[in-house]
Order: sequence, then C-alpha cells, then structure tokens
Amino acid sequence: MSTIHDYRNNLAHYWSQSRVNLFLTCSLKYAFSYVYKVQPEFEPSALAFGSAVHNCLTLLALHQKDGHPLDAGSAEDLFSTIWQRQLTEDRPLRFKESESGDSMLEKGRKIIGVFHQNMPGDGDRILSVAEALAVPVIDQAGAILTDPLIAEMDVLVAKPDGSKVIRDWKTASRKRTDHGSPETNADTQVLALSYAFMQQYGELPSFEYQVVTKTDKPAFQVVKAKATVKGMQRLIETIKVIDRGVKNDCFLPADGCWACSDCQFGSACKRWTTNQTAAISIARKAA
Repeated sequence: MSTIHDYRNNLAHYWSQSRVNLFLTCSLKYAFSYVYKVQPEFEPSALAFGSAVHNCLTLLALHQKDGHPLDAGSAEDLFSTIWQRQLTEDRPLRFKESESGDSMLEKGRKIIGVFHQNMPGDGDRILSVAEALAVPVIDQAGAILTDPLIAEMDVLVAKPDGSKVIRDWKTASRKRTDHGSPETNADTQVLALSYAFMQQYGELPSFEYQVVTKTDKPAFQVVKAKATVKGMQRLIETIKVIDRGVKNDCFLPADGCWACSDCQFGSACKRWTTNQTAAISIARKAA
C-alpha cells in the first residue's frame, strides 16, 4: 500500500488540500514552495509541534488497531522521544517569545494524554491508519485534470452501526466554532478527503475533527462535518482555476495576511517586491 510520502515523492505534480489552501492564502508562497523551490529559511515551531503530535497519534492508533494499545504514560513518553528527535534532526526551528523546546514538550505530553483518553471512542473499530488515497480530479463535464488529488486519512473507523467515519486530529489555540459554510461546506480538508474517499470506495463518509486545545488545561472537542456534492464540485472548480494560474505563472504576495509574521520565505518575498524578475531568476537557479 502506497503511503502519502510515496505519492509526494513519486508524482511529478499533484493536488492536495494543503496545496489548495496555501495558494488561496498566498499564491507567492505556493510558488516559492512548489514552483521556484526556494529553500525555507526556518521551520516554525508550530509546524514541527503539529508534526510531532500527529506522528505520535499515528503510532498510538496503529498500536490500538493491532490490539496492543499503549498506556497513557507510555503514550506521553513516545511523544517525548519524537519531539526530541524533531529538535535535533529538523531544520532550525523558530520559537515564539513565549515558547521553548521544554515548554512545548510539556504541552505536548498533556495534549497526547487528552487524545489518549479519547482514542478511538466507545464501540468504534479502527479500519485503517494513515491510509493514503490518490484519485483523478474529474469536473462536472467529465473532464479529467492532468494531475491527481492525494489525501491521507488520519484514521478511518467503523461505528457500531457499521457506518464509516474519517477522523482527523488537530491541535488548536482555542475550541473550534465553525467548520465551513453549510451551503458550500468550504472546509477544503473535509471536501478533499471526502471526494478522494468517494472516488476510491464509492460512498460518501462522515467526517470528524478531533481537536485538543493547546492551553494550560487542554480540552477535547469533536467537530462533525459532512461534505456535499455541491461543495466537492466547488473544490474541483477551484483547483481548475488554480491550475491555470500556476501554468501561467500568476503568483502574487498576500501582503499583511495572517501568515506573513511566521513565513519561512520572508527574505525571498522582500526580493520579489523590490525586483520581481531578479527574485524569480535567483529562485529558479537555486531549485
């Protein structure tokens, strides 16, 4: 079975919810990441922390699926090992003023403890963990885009009534209050995963975010979502427009957006604003 890393490494180009969201947030950052392939200046601590939590939860779910669940203490120790590896092996991390490796270690152990108490849920049976999907992107007219959509389910569970639910793990600074417009269901992750699942298995699954807050006393929350056909069609049309933009080298900075303060391409972005042609030339030569 191919993993999400296999698809990322072996496909010349692909679409994913993260790529769509990145382009919509800042198309120039998308270009630096995937077109010009500029080396990031650093890795935000939040990104490394989220990866450590996710990797730990994946291993916990695999243990549970195999019938050998870890106890709470072992689960927290597993996070400690993963986080320490992140600190020593990854590219330089940039911490916020209130953060440090030790403070995030303590926070992560608490978060894993809360997730551990709620995995997978009473009566639920784990069907797969970190299952990757790669499916064609087909619009309403039946036209197939050149590049596929890839997605990864954190965990797929069967409820006691036999229904299937995709669960996605998240950490958040506070409890979530919205997961997309009821009319368009504009949460890209819900739409992308549901579309890929329906293409692969011929049925539309339910979707749940399992969220734990990154507060002094982490709180657990379940946010339910459901993709609609209209929402998935809207996602495909969005991908088609982004595809045209990428092929025509149409990228602009989103000056002043929420992501600017912690952007790994700040220097490249400044060069772009002073001399667009020179900045692109430098970036492409470095690729």
